[in-house]
Amino acid sequence: MTDKGTYRLPVWAHRLRKSQIERLYQSCSQGFVDEELIDEVGFALYSRCLSMLEVREAMFGRPPCPGCDAAAQIDDGPDPFARCANCGWSCPWDLYKKTYQRKGLFSGGLTPFVQEFVTQFPPHSRIVNGWC
Repeated sequence: MTDKGTYRLPVWAHRLRKSQIERLYQSCSQGFVDEELIDEVGFALYSRCLSMLEVREAMFGRPPCPGCDAAAQIDDGPDPFARCANCGWSCPWDLYKKTYQRKGLFSGGLTPFVQEFVTQFPPHSRIVNGWC
């Protein structure tokens, strides 16, 4: 049995809280522009989308290394490991997969939309017009 504590595992962005989205819709419907809430929801969605794209890479055999963000390789064999040639990180592949399974991170048919959002969302500037 593998001890999770001995391996550095990836951390994925959490789902957006329904209360955040509800507050955003309510403030927009009242004509109130809450820039802080817009940033909060926008950056949370941006982070979640990045995680979804990284999980997609992992599912296609190119898991991002949690140490240096390079694409790791997966060994062949009965007990495969994900290994990063860039920084030397390694982890059992089964343990890595468990970090994203059943967490709603599979983008599936939404991938083009997720990619477009990540490309279009400018984390370096504020967007207010067009959100409400």
